[in-house]
Amino acid sequence: MSAFQWGIGSSTYWLLSSLGIDRLTTIAHDARHVSTAHTVIPDNLKSKWTVHIIPPVAQPITFQQAESYVHYFRAYSDLTGIVTGTSSDGDGDSSINDFKTQRQQYDVVLVDGQSRSSCLTRAVSLLKPEGGVLILAGAQRGGYQEATQSVPPHWKRYRDRNAMGLESVIWMSCVVNERGEYDGGGGDRRLNDDV
Repeated sequence: MSAFQWGIGSSTYWLLSSLGIDRLTTIAHDARHVSTAHTVIPDNLKSKWTVHIIPPVAQPITFQQAESYVHYFRAYSDLTGIVTGTSSDGDGDSSINDFKTQRQQYDVVLVDGQSRSSCLTRAVSLLKPEGGVLILAGAQRGGYQEATQSVPPHWKRYRDRNAMGLESVIWMSCVVNERGEYDGGGGDRRLNDDV
């Protein structure tokens, strides 16, 4: 199973250790976060992990700037241009010229980190069209409503809020058959609802 994430942090460890992920690709905007993560990710998980650093063209000061000044993070969210990063063992450099030409499809895509609205729009094309899982972390923050419209409305959607009030929206991709029908899909559910 393969996964892709924007942002780096505790979710990186969770993806590597808890979901049976064989290969995780992480896009980070700050080399310091990558260094910190490399110190806490156990060595036996690093072989499954590749990190690419795409810094913003200017450093935003606030969360709102990171979301609304999309030009700061265009290369980060669009995955375009030369991307420098570290190999899965943390040594050396690797590069990606353009994710758009790779047509990679992932089982899980997690949108966290910077410029989430732009990343969510891009994430739909990275996810497998059927049975993929798309996660928007921190969905309780305002400003993501327009970006969520880029997710096909027939995909199953779940909401989860933890004890700290942080909310994630989770979609499961599904395809529509030739009659325009799909199994289950669409709608908004809480994770504890019957599905």
